[in-house]
Amino acid sequence: MASLDITKIIALIENYFVPCQPHIRKELEQVLKNPHVSHEAVVTLVKKDVSIAAAVLQITNTPAFKSRAITQKPVVFLDDAVARLGNVHLQRLIATLGARDDYRHMDHYRFDSFWDGALDAAVAAAALARQLGCASPDEAYMLGLFRDCGIPILLQAFPQYYKEVLLTANQRPLNDLPSIEDKYLGINHQTVGYAIAQHWSLPEVISRAILTHHDIEPPSNTDHSLTIKKNTLVALVQVAERISLRFRAIDYQNSNLQGQEWLSFDPRIAEHLNLDIDDLKNLMLDTLDHMEELLGL
Repeated sequence: MASLDITKIIALIENYFVPCQPHIRKELEQVLKNPHVSHEAVVTLVKKDVSIAAAVLQITNTPAFKSRAITQKPVVFLDDAVARLGNVHLQRLIATLGARDDYRHMDHYRFDSFWDGALDAAVAAAALARQLGCASPDEAYMLGLFRDCGIPILLQAFPQYYKEVLLTANQRPLNDLPSIEDKYLGINHQTVGYAIAQHWSLPEVISRAILTHHDIEPPSNTDHSLTIKKNTLVALVQVAERISLRFRAIDYQNSNLQGQEWLSFDPRIAEHLNLDIDDLKNLMLDTLDHMEELLGL
């Protein structure tokens, strides 16, 4: 993995952003006009969009909002963040995000697969975490939603080169994407995503997991417990990503997604989730069968 080039990453964050999904933004604008809308309905919509969810977390962790809260602890879950922000402030936030996106004339179609993959991985990872009881479903959801947040930035910063990156990546195993990005761009979506996560005030375990979400990191002596927790979330999301790709029937040419070979994965993932390979494969197939239900389709 490339080292963190702080100057380059700061320039990317200052000049590019993760756009909102237009239909989610408009739906939120409509439901927030209803003074009797339920908290659950609002949270459900916020959690479907990477940019809106991140903005809610970021704002509610600013000093101004912390000073209004009973506790000064950072908000780490989206349900709590939406409650702390309140519907009036959320309406203003949605309007601001919409004005930003409209001003930049975003080509939204370029981000469709990113948005779909983020939501798929989030709901699948949360479902796996609930079933296995190995991690917080909320944290698994957040990592699934935010793990690839660096990709839209790179798509905007390197529109021509990134096409070559994706074409090359489609011929290789899923975990090779960061190394291919490093070769073509001199930076990868994991390092960019980590910096964005820090900028958004995401929990440290989520930020660290974004930085290494394509691999299981060996435990260190200094932060052993954080690494173990992070690795569990990464293992869940790697499984969830394979489920998402098969659910969307993305025609990647690598063997991981052809026929039943999409069930192939690093054996360390099954080991880290305390499952044998056959049990994990059965769990993947079962989760795949329930994806429409999980997504509310």
